[in-house]
Amino acid sequence: MKNLTKLSDKGLLARCKEYGEQAIRFRRKFIGLLPEVKKRKLFEKKKCKSIYEFAAKYGGISREHVDRVVNLSDRFAEKPLLHSLLVNGEISSNKLARIASIVDMIDETDLVEAVKKLACRTVETYVRDVKREFGVKDWCIGERNNCLAVGEENLLNFGDNISTDIFGINSSPANLGGEVNFNSDEKSSKIKIENGSLEPLNDPKSVHVHRPCVEDNTAISQIEIGSKVGEYHEKEALPLKKLQLKLSQETLENLLELQERGVSVDKLFREFLQKREENLTENKVKVAAKEVAKEEKRRVEGKKANRRLSVGVKKVLKDEFGDRCSVSGCLRESVHIHHKVPFSISGSNDPRLLAPLCREHHDIVHSINVKYLEKKMR
Repeated sequence: MKNLTKLSDKGLLARCKEYGEQAIRFRRKFIGLLPEVKKRKLFEKKKCKSIYEFAAKYGGISREHVDRVVNLSDRFAEKPLLHSLLVNGEISSNKLARIASIVDMIDETDLVEAVKKLACRTVETYVRDVKREFGVKDWCIGERNNCLAVGEENLLNFGDNISTDIFGINSSPANLGGEVNFNSDEKSSKIKIENGSLEPLNDPKSVHVHRPCVEDNTAISQIEIGSKVGEYHEKEALPLKKLQLKLSQETLENLLELQERGVSVDKLFREFLQKREENLTENKVKVAAKEVAKEEKRRVEGKKANRRLSVGVKKVLKDEFGDRCSVSGCLRESVHIHHKVPFSISGSNDPRLLAPLCREHHDIVHSINVKYLEKKMR
């Protein structure tokens, strides 16, 4: 071997990368052998008390890792393609473990394509999308659980007849309970929970304000501002869900007053949302017409199509999606504007053909077969 002291920094780095890649590759291959070692009880022949001792002795593999690969081998017993990826060490067991819960939901070849082409974090997003598509409720977006800050603004909580799926926020009955008090005394910055103790209003736990009523199978959400109490009562509201809105004190008081006067606040919101959709559609049509005219002019002048988005296009996308990913259920920040029809084909920045995407969904849409994702783009 060449004297390491004579290696340049570039040469030393190249050597580190080479050996590191080999170490990772052979470690995966060793881990893939463990299910067969356990099946044959080879560890007993080598005077090891268990498969765990064998794995630690010959490969430095932890007990947790051994359990994972053995369980995955059993899980993929009827999935030959995935099982092959595991035992041959082609894909890490960490990544394969992420798709184990959806192996019976979609075609095996699609899963193989996903784990081969996507990074671990992106695979997690892919799995969450598949679960959501099939109505599995155990998905969540961790970084968004306490994203709706509570400070100078207040929380408004509604009953379960309003779906919160688009916000990626769900809560189970086990986590619910308590009452929020917005009083003007020294305790105004705290939340009173069921046991009578006080928690800071901006604490993540302060978002739990629903109170389940087991007796009549209903759920009541209550907000108190001074002497005004707004109560929403919905029959058969279980399982409980929660929606959080950041509203100013003035807006919240106005809504509560309207509700006390018999005006349906729910109807007001539905009419507002419907009007918003109509305005967005109208604005997109207008902006699209301008973009088509500009593109036609450039074509006539013999100029190439301009990929840069105009101010009008950016504004209509901002109005519709805010600064978040356009995939339903995803609340990550959008970092890419995706052309649903490749720009090289359409040559168009028509906002109806554009979709803001987070990094993970952008990787998915450009890496694998994404028929399922195309249905999720609004």
